[in-house]
Parts: sequence; C-alpha cells; structure tokens
Amino acid sequence: MLILILAVATFCQRRPEGLTMYDVVRLLVMAAVPLLLIVLQPDLGTSIIIILTVGAMLVVAGVPPRLLTLLAVLD
Repeated sequence: MLILILAVATFCQRRPEGLTMYDVVRLLVMAAVPLLLIVLQPDLGTSIIIILTVGAMLVVAGVPPRLLTLLAVLD
C-alpha cells in the first residue's frame, strides 16, 4: 500500500497544471490493480482503506468536485 501512495503522489506531483480526466482514469487503473488482488482475498477492510486513501489524494491533488461526485456515484 505504501508503494501505491508514493506512486499516486509522484504522478500528481508531476502535473502542476492539474489533473485531466485522462490522468484521473490512469490513476484509477493504477490503483485498481492492487485493489483487485486484495479483493480476491477475503480482506474488505484493506480495500476500503485503499479506496479512501486514493480518494483523499485526488481531493488534495485538486480534482474538480464535479468529477469527484461522479466517481463517488459510480462506486
């Protein structure tokens, strides 16, 4: 999980102009790989923590609230 946090933080830091929709989709795919592996195991708690952590990092990265609302509804 620490590697995922560092990868998302580095990805967001390299885009000072902000994240586009394409960047957000890339981040979600990057986070989905370990998330799916954890979901295959019976470990719902870690999955929830990963989802909340990535969501908080998207908020801090400056993703527009409109897109965050869309992501919350799709979950």
